[in-house]
Amino acid sequence: MKLICVSTGSQEGNSYLLQLNDGKYILLDCGAKYNDIKKRCDYNPGNILFAIYTHKHKDHFKPETVKELKRAGIYVFSVKPNTKYKTSYITVNSFPVQHTNNDSTDCPNNAYIIEYCGERLLYMTDWMYCKYDLSKFKINHFLIAVNYTDLEEDEVGKMDHVARGHSSLDTAKEFLKTSITDSCRNIIVCHLSSKNADEGRIIRELTEIVPETVNVSIARKGYTFELL
Repeated sequence: MKLICVSTGSQEGNSYLLQLNDGKYILLDCGAKYNDIKKRCDYNPGNILFAIYTHKHKDHFKPETVKELKRAGIYVFSVKPNTKYKTSYITVNSFPVQHTNNDSTDCPNNAYIIEYCGERLLYMTDWMYCKYDLSKFKINHFLIAVNYTDLEEDEVGKMDHVARGHSSLDTAKEFLKTSITDSCRNIIVCHLSSKNADEGRIIRELTEIVPETVNVSIARKGYTFELL
């Protein structure tokens, strides 16, 4: 499998293509421009089996992109929490993660574990915390948001939104310590804040807590990752 980062972050929008061994794709989130998605799947959107979105904030669910995807005949949906979506060779497990300022749910947000050919990839973005023990899934590849390392109070209300609705490096470290098993081979960090995320520190501190056999990478627009 390959993971193609169409774009990542609040400004560019978030969309990732999981390329399967047969050349087909699964689209994770619909926050990028449609033309960018089409370009990254070799201008053949018909090869996208389906598109799943995590939540309806515009950097993950761009209405004009969703409209074009549907016009191209692509099934766009969100898997209901604590359920499974299954095809003949793909299973998507869904569970809710916190992305609000309190215990109420003003924007339901789901994380996904995608199973394909014996491989499992976790996609979890815009999460404040994860209350589930995922070690039992023996995840091979983590695609998770680490939004910030330190915060600056430079915009009224902005700090509260980031801190209470997104994951810090410390939060991600605690999550990974309990979720990583010997099956893990890749951790790909996405959706970094352009102002509040220190990439070098993220790579360094995550590398320190995972086995030497695990690759730690930063998702950037246009990057392709071989999920070996």
